[in-house]
Amino acid sequence: MFARGVLRAPLLVRSVEAGGLLETFLIAAVASLLATRFYLAAMGYPQLGGHGLHIAHMLWGGALLLLGLVAALVWLGRRARYLAALLGGVGFGLFIDELGKFITSDNDYFYQPAIALIYIVFVLLFVLFRTLGNRRDLTPRECALNAVSLLVDLRLDPGNPTLQARVRALLARADPADPLVPLVRSGLDALAAPTAAPRRRRRLYRWALAPYVRLRRSAWLGRLVASVFVLHAVVPLAVVVVAVAAGQSLVVDDLPAGWAAALNLFSVLLVWTLTLIGTVQLLRSRLAAYLWFRRAMLVSLLLVQVFSFYEEQLAGIVGLLIDLLLLRTLNYLIVTERALAARERTPAPAIAAPAQPTTTV
Repeated sequence: MFARGVLRAPLLVRSVEAGGLLETFLIAAVASLLATRFYLAAMGYPQLGGHGLHIAHMLWGGALLLLGLVAALVWLGRRARYLAALLGGVGFGLFIDELGKFITSDNDYFYQPAIALIYIVFVLLFVLFRTLGNRRDLTPRECALNAVSLLVDLRLDPGNPTLQARVRALLARADPADPLVPLVRSGLDALAAPTAAPRRRRRLYRWALAPYVRLRRSAWLGRLVASVFVLHAVVPLAVVVVAVAAGQSLVVDDLPAGWAAALNLFSVLLVWTLTLIGTVQLLRSRLAAYLWFRRAMLVSLLLVQVFSFYEEQLAGIVGLLIDLLLLRTLNYLIVTERALAARERTPAPAIAAPAQPTTTV
């Protein structure tokens, strides 16, 4: 019986913070690759070493990957996890930048298809990370275990309202019969009130969030957000329109290239359509509009940028970084909107009437 239970138990438990950490890793990797390419081009592609030695920056990437792994293994808490994601992302960017050297017989760093292959690697990582970081797939058992893990972070940062809300959300999805649930509830109650003045980081976070909380219902803020994503959708559409106006054919004689041009046009129009739907949804729900904008960003990331890489090579990396940053911003806005909506739906605690003094006869 015991052996059967051990075999049934999952060996790995997914983290509720996996999505944010993996996204941090990916953005840091893209930014690192961009910075490396621009620095080398600006400095004339210098080489570190001499006397027949060349210390490739892939080695520095490996060192940062090692430091990220050490940080994750040595320290507890969210800071250590995000530090590991940041160091690992920068290290992976330095590593993957030298892909051309290791897929060519003459170690050609400037091998042209390498940029497209790097982009394909990033897209595959994005799809994989989105799948691994999906919080909705967490089982009740994983929710309970993640709640226990977040208690450590709450102990390191007592009174943090974001962590408290996340722990409560996990407990709501956990199995009430799980013996960990009452333990987490008691620990959450003990850590609910801050034991000291809010730290500078939390005060800064509240200061930065306060304007959005005050202005989230204003019409101009919604128009500003919509304008950013409409501009993002208009640029590739304008490129297609200019190409047509200049007499350039979108479908060439070669069939594969013709299909590629047709798919490029379809993806650009799809991004524009999804963005337009999101703009209209602003009249009804800001959260719904953000979700439509996110769908548009995903299409741009997985389709439009592929053709950008095919035509512009390294410039496509810039578009990829912009898409990832906009997607990260959208995820933040969506999480914030949901948290504020949940706070508004939560009834205010009833104020108990003061006890009447009793008199004894």
